[in-house]
Amino acid sequence: MPRPRKPSLIRQLEGNRSFRPIPEDLPPDGVPRPSDAVRALGKDAVRDWRRLVKQVGTALLRQQDGRLLELAVLLRHHLLSAHREGDRRFVVQLSGRYQQVLKQLGIGPGERVKYTPPMSDKDDDDLLG
Repeated sequence: MPRPRKPSLIRQLEGNRSFRPIPEDLPPDGVPRPSDAVRALGKDAVRDWRRLVKQVGTALLRQQDGRLLELAVLLRHHLLSAHREGDRRFVVQLSGRYQQVLKQLGIGPGERVKYTPPMSDKDDDDLLG
């Protein structure tokens, strides 16, 4: 099974090592809405949904990402409830799966180090003083 194609915005942030032009993406088809399963969990789950959408960025999201966002919200909900109940084994299992989903969304801790933040005019000033 081939790897999914990286969005051009991500490729621009990572840098183009091959110096070939980066192909344009398909136009975004909108941010997915929270599903009924997420709404059934309550306001906290919908708040988590919105937080994840904000972290990923609306320029990168497609309608297909709705299932992945739903999975992340459901995993977080079950992770927090298992943590409250003190079920350590289940917490460890869920936290691993939660980290995998965040990585697929591109917002895991290891994903952030791949990007070079753009420098602003303020950064061009003398860095040592």
